[in-house]
Formats: sequence, C-alpha cells, structure tokens
Amino acid sequence: MIAKKRLIPGFFAAVCLLGISVYWIYRAPIVEGDFDELRVSTQGQEVKVIVDKEQIREIMEQINTSSRSWHPQNGFRYDYLPHGMLTFKKGSEKVELGVVLPKGNVVTKYWEVETGFGFGGGPR
Repeated sequence: MIAKKRLIPGFFAAVCLLGISVYWIYRAPIVEGDFDELRVSTQGQEVKVIVDKEQIREIMEQINTSSRSWHPQNGFRYDYLPHGMLTFKKGSEKVELGVVLPKGNVVTKYWEVETGFGFGGGPR
C-alpha cells in the first residue's frame, strides 16, 4: 500500500516533467541574437540583403513563433526542391537556415517551420 502511495505522485511528476519538456522543445527559439544583416539567397544566387535591424528582428520572431513539425534530417530530403538560404550575420558570427521555396518554410536540422516566406517567388 505504501508503494502505491509513492508510485502515483512519482508517476504524475514524471508525466508532468515530460510534458513540460516536450512543450519547451516545440517552443524553444530557433534563431537568437542581435544580427546586423540578413542575406537571402536562392539556388546559390543572392537575392536580397536586409540591414534594417527591426525587419531582421521581425523575421526572427516569425521563425521562432511559427508552428513547426519535427523532421530530423536523415539524407537528402529537400534536394529535389528549389531551395534557398537565410544567413544572419554579425561580425564573424553567422547562422544559416534553409528555406523550401515552394512553401516558403524554414528548414533546420530537426524542424520544418511553417513561416510561408515569399523569398524567391514562393507564397507569402
């Protein structure tokens, strides 16, 4: 009887901890920092350079707050699609994220973020 009394709160605590961890993982920021410029390139060609810090912050906020789905990269999942890159820079610091152009979604190693960016002719 004593074992059951200890088991139930322990199980409840483990489930709560797991739920909080999963929630945090799905809401953790993808890109953070105070960047000076954002370079947008599509299929190897630079399309746009954004130096307005407010616009860069808004793009980062959209990436961090948009819904996302878990897609760990295990091969060449997006090689058959037109693609682009978002490169955030500040001095020697650089963060690069992929973009699937037909959808406008940002792609990282583990996430596809449903941003719907219009860089390179995709829907906005």
